[in-house]
Formats: sequence, C-alpha cells, structure tokens
Amino acid sequence: MTEYRVEYLIDTSILVEAQKTYPKSMFPQVWDQISWGIRQGIIHFIPDVIEELKKGNDELIEWISSLDGLSKLKTRDNKDVVLRYIEIIRFIDESPAYNDKALRIWSDGSIADPWLIAAALCYGHTIVTYEKPARVKGTPCGKPKIPDICKDFNVCCITILQLLASIKDCMDKENN
Repeated sequence: MTEYRVEYLIDTSILVEAQKTYPKSMFPQVWDQISWGIRQGIIHFIPDVIEELKKGNDELIEWISSLDGLSKLKTRDNKDVVLRYIEIIRFIDESPAYNDKALRIWSDGSIADPWLIAAALCYGHTIVTYEKPARVKGTPCGKPKIPDICKDFNVCCITILQLLASIKDCMDKENN
C-alpha cells in the first residue's frame, strides 16, 4: 500500500516571520526541520516567492541558496498554473467580496500570492502562510488574503506550527 504524503508550498511570509519569531541562533531546530523538509522534497517553493525574498532579505536568500534539494515548481511556464492564475484573478474581479483595489493588487504580476494558490491547485500541495483570514461578510475587501482565497478554491492552508508538527512526524517515522 502506498502511503500518501502531504507536500507543502511556502509563502514568503512564513520565512520572513519565522526569521523574526524563531531566530536561527535561538531556535536552530525550527530551521533544521524546514531544511530537512526541503531536502526530502516535502517543502517546495515557487520562483515568485524567491523573487519576493530577493527584494529585501539577504540572510534568507543566502540560507535558501545554501540548501541542497531546493525544489522550485514551475508557475509562469506551466500552462495549467497560468490557467488557474487567470481563474483566481477572474474570481477576485467578479466576487462581491473584493473591490477594485483587490484586483489591482493581485493582478500585479510581481505578487506571488495568486501564483502560489494556482500552483497549489495544480500540484495538489498545501500552502503554509502566516497570513490570517481577513474577509468580512458583506464588506468588499481591498486586500485579499491567502487563507480566504484558499478557502474559496478548496486549497488546504496551514500555519508554520502545523508544518513543523507534520515534519516532526515524518522525521520520527524515518527514525523508527
């Protein structure tokens, strides 16, 4: 019997916030677990997240660049991902839950969030983000949040603590 393995896509916010909340010097086990997940092919990135990190976090880029086995999934050069991206942008445009500002923000090609969700839809991965749902029923929102759009598209979205618990379970299984 083949065991099902959950795989994850990392949002930019996870690494940026983890660096603040769990500094490597004080919480090396957090970074060791994330590194292990990357080496095992459980944790993936999309190029858009790497590009967002390059805009302001040299330490994180240096850390990512040093990792063996870093998996960058295709997005803009994958027809299925592009079609899902268009579907997400169209949803934001047509949904009464979002206003014109939301559409402008997410249709900006440099924003990784819609590409992340499109990739998760195509590859069947779970998204890991620090973002919290922000949509209020009856009030058009100007800044879409990953968990809200994930819910609309039935994409699983978790926190870093849930990711770390899952990786710990995988590591424990490997050690037994």
